[in-house]
Amino acid sequence: MSSRPPGIWWGDAARAVAVLDADPTARRRILTLLGLIEPAAEVTPDAGPPLPVRPSPPGGSGALPLPVAGDVLTAGRARPAAQLEPSPGTSPAPVLERVPSAPAVPPRPLPPITVQPPTAVDLEPADLLAPGRRRAILGALCSGPAATAEVDVGAVVPLLARREPLRTLPMLVRPTTRRGTQLLVDHGPAMTPFARDEDDVRAAITQIVGADGLDVLRFAGTPLDPPGAGSGPLWTWRSYRPRPHGGPVVALTDLGALAPRVDRTATEARWVRFAMLLREAGCPFVALCPAPVGRLPRSIRTAIAVVTWDRATSVRDAVRAARRAGGRAPRSPS
Repeated sequence: MSSRPPGIWWGDAARAVAVLDADPTARRRILTLLGLIEPAAEVTPDAGPPLPVRPSPPGGSGALPLPVAGDVLTAGRARPAAQLEPSPGTSPAPVLERVPSAPAVPPRPLPPITVQPPTAVDLEPADLLAPGRRRAILGALCSGPAATAEVDVGAVVPLLARREPLRTLPMLVRPTTRRGTQLLVDHGPAMTPFARDEDDVRAAITQIVGADGLDVLRFAGTPLDPPGAGSGPLWTWRSYRPRPHGGPVVALTDLGALAPRVDRTATEARWVRFAMLLREAGCPFVALCPAPVGRLPRSIRTAIAVVTWDRATSVRDAVRAARRAGGRAPRSPS
């Protein structure tokens, strides 16, 4: 069998026959020239039953019919030339061989997807003060006014202009931590949720003023409540006495804002009296309170410089409270 030229298929033969409107003899010659069939003397043996072909409609153009849908065509084998003769009512067409399709391959099952449950992570509680501003805020609260070695020129010039004698040389007063700080820590029931925060603030203030400059006292309610305040166990507490050499005082307390409502009136009066006691002793007093300032009575807000113990507190708020504590006397309750 002679091989047909590459790239020639039965569809090419069908188009050629349709274009030339070839008769049966011309059709056989076209198929032979295209290499789709052998000459009449050499016929390839049949390899199987012929595929059904569609008959051409009456009055058709004489084009080769196409095979039934779903059949697979192969051009390697052909029927004998005698079978290409047209039958009554049909157009001649090549007999195509059916090739069995490949067996379907079952899809490979996907591996099961295992979802690992999320593992629990222990989160550290957030600080009440912003970590980036905590040292600056506590440093401002622990700073008290103290005279420096610099002359206060702004106070000297007016005296000299009025020709008044300088009996004392005024010196500049600046906030400093060299006088030390007294830290009052409220251990009452209302401050129990803030025990860890109190320890953190105590450690931070120790780094600012030093262990020698920090005096820590514990109390419950107010420092004026019995048994007073102390640095050791409860039975060692004594009545509170201000520092004899002055210096700033910082209290970590709720100022009675988180206490039961029935006890707030008496607590308010004791806090105002305590603020007056520190003012008379020359100790600037600032309270770091975890409750909003708006929840405090007006008398406490007037007598005590209060800083909200919250992340929204800024360094400016702390500086403003420290200045107020060092230069403004509280009013006595009416």
